[in-house]
Amino acid sequence: MRSVKAITYESFGGAEVLRVGERDLGELRPKDVRIKVAYSALNRADLLQVAGKYPNQKAPLPLGLEAAGEIESVGENVQGLKAGDRVMALLNGGGYAEMVDVPSGMCMKLPKEISTKKGAAIPETFLFGFE
Repeated sequence: MRSVKAITYESFGGAEVLRVGERDLGELRPKDVRIKVAYSALNRADLLQVAGKYPNQKAPLPLGLEAAGEIESVGENVQGLKAGDRVMALLNGGGYAEMVDVPSGMCMKLPKEISTKKGAAIPETFLFGFE
């Protein structure tokens, strides 16, 4: 198992409960990619999670619903993405870490016209908002 630095919290509240800690990454699943996170965005859902006001939330959740960076490795069944690709991703949580595992279907390659920094703010706030 690999341990990475991550923003963690053990109780609900505001910014005062956030800490730099560690989180373990499991084995990379066959359809997942492992992203070396360069940027993650802060949005309303993250603030609700820290405050304990996210729907049906009973305990602290891994923070960070969107991130952008470079793929470090891919699972054996991943198609269309490879190590070294710059991507943005919509996550179930965990984007506030050095690395995060994400289902490959939740990743999009970043066009060269979009910086990695800007790409981190697109998935949750822009793409997910159109239904």
